[in-house]
Amino acid sequence: YQRRVHGGLHYPPFVDNFLPFPILSMIHNLSGSDRLSAMVLIHHRAQLQGSELYKGLGPELEVLLFHKDDPLQCITLDLILKMLPKLEPKDIEHFITLLGNKNVLKSSMFSESCRMRLYEIWISIYDNRLQEISETHKEALREYLSHGMADESQDIRDKLIEFWDQESRLPIDSLPRMERLFSTLYVPSLGEKWMQYSSGLLLRLVKRSHEFGDKSAIFKQSLANCQYKEMPITNTWQMKSLPMYSALI
Repeated sequence: YQRRVHGGLHYPPFVDNFLPFPILSMIHNLSGSDRLSAMVLIHHRAQLQGSELYKGLGPELEVLLFHKDDPLQCITLDLILKMLPKLEPKDIEHFITLLGNKNVLKSSMFSESCRMRLYEIWISIYDNRLQEISETHKEALREYLSHGMADESQDIRDKLIEFWDQESRLPIDSLPRMERLFSTLYVPSLGEKWMQYSSGLLLRLVKRSHEFGDKSAIFKQSLANCQYKEMPITNTWQMKSLPMYSALI
């Protein structure tokens, strides 16, 4: 085994002689650094194997992903990302279902670096393979990508906000975008977090206005040059619940 490891690290094509099954059959009996080394070897040649390699991982994939071992989880997710272009639609659907059955979007299951890789997988599927999967899996994928905007990590939140704030994914007109936020991106379980990111995605439209950087768009002259005068305001408790000037309407 060690000779295979050293040979594969120095000359990756050497590993092809033992993929997918000779090395995959050994993974179950390996642990610690040996298992990680085997996954690194497989990762080197993942783009050449695709669906056959994914099927070869079989039940071991769930162990690799959900055993709390950050380096092993990360290399496994990197492996999936690398194989994506060659995976069959049913393999992608299997992966979406597998991750959907676990509470993978919380830090107790995956570290921030692992969650970032996972969202990169979701994004890659959404951008490149979306039309190949069923409507049920499309809906699950959209929900996962919506969860990213409410992630504990600021970096992940920023990445997913930027992802959705694209004309190819959300309209750049305010009313159609609002409608999409209340339909496609609405996730009841997110509650107030949905309110935060949906409001942010609406406000981002302001930046697209040609007047956004124009300092004179609202006030024709600097406020420092304006004349100010005092205005009486009724501050009694009876008026606190009413909008200002409502009595004049």
